[in-house]
Amino acid sequence: AFAKFRFASLPPHLPSVSALRELPLGSLSYTLTETLSPPPCLSGSELLDRLLKDIVTESNKFDLVGFIPLLRERIYSNNQYARQFIISWILVLESVPDINLLDYLPEILDGLFQILGDNGKEIRKMCEVVLGEFLKEIKKNPSSVKFAEMANILVIHCQTTDDLIQLTAMCWMREFIQLAGRVMLPYSSGILTAVLPCLAYDDRKKSIKEVANVCNQSLMKLVTPEDDEPDEPKPVVQKQAEAKPEDSSAKQEGTASGGPDGSCDSSFGGSIGVFSPAGTERAPVTLHLDGIVQVLNCHLSDMAIGMMTRIAVLKWLYHLYIKTPRKMFRHTDSLFPILLQTLSDESDEVILKDLEVLAEIASSPAGQTDDAGPPDGPDLRVGHSELQVPTPGRASLLSTPGAKGLECSPSTPTMNSYFYKFMINLLKRFSSERKLLEVRGAFIIRSASRASSPLLPQPFHSHPGRVV
Repeated sequence: AFAKFRFASLPPHLPSVSALRELPLGSLSYTLTETLSPPPCLSGSELLDRLLKDIVTESNKFDLVGFIPLLRERIYSNNQYARQFIISWILVLESVPDINLLDYLPEILDGLFQILGDNGKEIRKMCEVVLGEFLKEIKKNPSSVKFAEMANILVIHCQTTDDLIQLTAMCWMREFIQLAGRVMLPYSSGILTAVLPCLAYDDRKKSIKEVANVCNQSLMKLVTPEDDEPDEPKPVVQKQAEAKPEDSSAKQEGTASGGPDGSCDSSFGGSIGVFSPAGTERAPVTLHLDGIVQVLNCHLSDMAIGMMTRIAVLKWLYHLYIKTPRKMFRHTDSLFPILLQTLSDESDEVILKDLEVLAEIASSPAGQTDDAGPPDGPDLRVGHSELQVPTPGRASLLSTPGAKGLECSPSTPTMNSYFYKFMINLLKRFSSERKLLEVRGAFIIRSASRASSPLLPQPFHSHPGRVV
């Protein structure tokens, strides 16, 4: 009876369909959202809902600017009927050719991912469809997308425990990195925080792992030698259509945590698109190396992290030392102890990759200076209790007959102080950890010899077993 009364009470507010068409649609939408209620009382609201949707699809005067704030306020509702109502309206608005919801996507994207975790299968499916349609539009017209404003939203949802939300967010992240390119660099530390743990997933989460791997590789490709230049941010070059002037204030803040304060396949796109997303043609793009190194150091220090994640971290370090050696050497003193500790890892693959990083550090011209500069983070320099190392120019090793002429040959890589630091600390570890020497010593020495073969004088290759 109450439902009938409620249904009958609608006409006094809305005398006729023709009168309804003349009313501000934003106001009607507000009235409708306020009348959401349990199933027995929904019949009148459902009728009004359908009528409004019909009007919106036929009218070119829909007040989208007034409607979006109402949608944003109610999109976080936990009421299933409210969520279903919101999703249905977004689907309708997406279907109207004259309405461009992409401009307002940053305001509702987080709420959509929240709805994707609903307990109701129907609502989750509807939300998947909505997100899928948005992603199609993004891929179709990337130059008008505010990638920077949505990057941290994806970082947060890439770390959720809900498999569907995580996979969907990771797929979005993959597309964002490949479409937006270097626009995503300021968010690298947050992206790595979300992506790296996924690389160690087992077959139960194979899809997430594969997409995360693509994200990781795509992001790594964005780091270039120009990022090793002095910190003078370069604007993103405009390559596509001009962006709207009012969209020129895209947010660029990124943190290691990835937070605001801090349907898909897993195929790897071969190239990374170069677009100028909305609001980024003047935005500075800077690689925040301090945050990236902090994330990599944290993951490498965590012994509970899976093998594939540790290998990925070491690949990142190697890549950064190749592309940005000058800036990376500001962090070498903090990284060096954990790189030495990693030689005790149970995985041969991890040790081999670790030795590659150490060999690159030891041979890099960027490490030839006496002081590579203090890192921006905590100063974790080698303690005074360690053995003193000779300077590269006066090393006793270079005075041996087998090494004669090594330092003066222009075609031979030079050794810096980290080479001696590595050798001395390796000897110390073998001396103090006899089990490491017995179990892994031969493997480590052979691998170190191969990784450092251009650097080592002949005696190191002739007698690799003489370590104690």
